[in-house]
Amino acid sequence: MERYHFLGRGDVEQFALVKQPAYIGGNVYLRGAGHFDREEAYFEDAADPEVKITREGREVYLEITLPGESLDVAAEVISTEKLGMVRIVEQRFENPDGSALRLEEDMAGNERGGRPVPGPLEGLRAGRNKVKIWTAK
Repeated sequence: MERYHFLGRGDVEQFALVKQPAYIGGNVYLRGAGHFDREEAYFEDAADPEVKITREGREVYLEITLPGESLDVAAEVISTEKLGMVRIVEQRFENPDGSALRLEEDMAGNERGGRPVPGPLEGLRAGRNKVKIWTAK
């Protein structure tokens, strides 16, 4: 907070004047997307992932083609400990009941495991993947 006192009195806009850190790692960049220049754990490839969102009845699927090496990137389960304290309010990230946060499931409800793959979906494999991401109402 000391870094903000020199700004004097003001509203939350004053905080925009002080650079905030970004923690970036464990990502996959395909089809010409470039990695963050200070990112250490990443995979970059010119391969086209041929991403498609398809619908079969009420079920919605993500179709994506992945190079095998893209699944070897070191990713982590996100938790209260990993996220640390929220800067301005100096509080920890937690569940609504106050317990420690640990994102142990992917967006489809699959268990993340001890060595998760990069991104929001577990169970992806090298080659073509078709993953149900939700059921429409």
